[in-house]
Amino acid sequence: LEQARREIQTVSAFESWQDNGYNFTAFRAYHAIDHLEALFYSIEDGKHSVLYATDTGYFPEETWQALQGRSFDAVVLEETVGKGIYDQHLSFDTFLQVLERLRAEGMVRPGGRILAHHFSHSGNPLHDDLNTFFAPHGVEAAYDGMEVFLPD
Repeated sequence: LEQARREIQTVSAFESWQDNGYNFTAFRAYHAIDHLEALFYSIEDGKHSVLYATDTGYFPEETWQALQGRSFDAVVLEETVGKGIYDQHLSFDTFLQVLERLRAEGMVRPGGRILAHHFSHSGNPLHDDLNTFFAPHGVEAAYDGMEVFLPD
């Protein structure tokens, strides 16, 4: 029973903390504007670094500034609306814009994996078609139960 106990910690954008050998940083997402502070996170263990960005449109400039100097072995980036347009989630176009900037600013390590996820059935094609779209951009379309391994 003691093992199941969890501690809840409230964090704000750009705060960092450590827990159980991992370093976490929260970044401001562009989502739920004027309603709440939506966040996404980086997770580091001293060897690997992952950016997990969901429920966001194109990153706010202050988030881009806070990401400066960081690089990631994996970027798990949402792509919710496919060919649709909604500025608080990424579409095919805005996903590729974020990815282009991440790469241009050296935030994806050599051999780093890019995974698209958080697909809406109202705006995205089937998984095989997602793979067809993303493959030329070096992006993998995630799926339920997917396991991601990073090189040692």
